[in-house]
Amino acid sequence: LIGFPGISVKEEKNRAALEILAEILNGQEGLLFQDLREKEPLVYSTGFGYFLGLQPGTLYFYAQCQPEKTEQVQQIVTRI
Repeated sequence: LIGFPGISVKEEKNRAALEILAEILNGQEGLLFQDLREKEPLVYSTGFGYFLGLQPGTLYFYAQCQPEKTEQVQQIVTRI
């Protein structure tokens, strides 16, 4: 799990961009799955999500992998 500071619910323009980003990253055709599972079989599952609140929330990436592959997965996720 890798997290980053997010946005608040008040930021309508940015919230729409996050929804588009989630569509691009998630699913079997998404960038995360393609880079971490199809190109190099590093993970069992992966995804992107976010929490919104009145205060800035959190953006997060998650991946289920073997412990020895964690560092390589982190490098790819931060590159994406």
